[in-house]
Amino acid sequence: MIRSTLLVLTLLAQSCAMTRTIDDLDPFEPAAGFPHAAAVELVLAPGLAETVVRVELADTFVAHLGPTLVVDAEATIRAAFAQVSLPTPEEKRGAAGKHGTLTLRFVGSATDASLGAFSDATTTIDIEWTLEGRSGDLVWVGTIRGTGVAASGNAFNARSKAEKRFQLALDDVFAKSLETLRTAPEIRAWVAGGTR
Repeated sequence: MIRSTLLVLTLLAQSCAMTRTIDDLDPFEPAAGFPHAAAVELVLAPGLAETVVRVELADTFVAHLGPTLVVDAEATIRAAFAQVSLPTPEEKRGAAGKHGTLTLRFVGSATDASLGAFSDATTTIDIEWTLEGRSGDLVWVGTIRGTGVAASGNAFNARSKAEKRFQLALDDVFAKSLETLRTAPEIRAWVAGGTR
């Protein structure tokens, strides 16, 4: 009797586990401020637009972050710099009149496994920005971590809780990126020096 009960519970638990897709995240809305008086082009690292994160918890969550990373990166850069261009892969980088190139790369994401439906879980997203001057010299490199914390959830709301953690982590990583791009001493010195 005990064996059959355990077998039924095991089968029930396995049948409840499923793969859930997260792909409808909201774009980041940057805080108002004064952009640097510089013209930069935003270059997205290869594969950034196709970034997918797979999280294995009680259920499997597949978060399609690429489209949101692209939109949020553009919004962030447009809030940080006066002039921004986005060359397509077919266009030549380093267009005339640009002071520098800012490249965004997805570093990774992690979600901790919490112990219960009502305990908090944390999702982190790491991205790396690289700013090169007009002649290709390195001006600044920064890795930014965004964090999202929300309850783990249960069988009925685990997807919405995971989506909330990813949304919070994305908003946090781009808010921190904007603040860093506006205040980093290396970037401020580069702009003050005529963006060589």
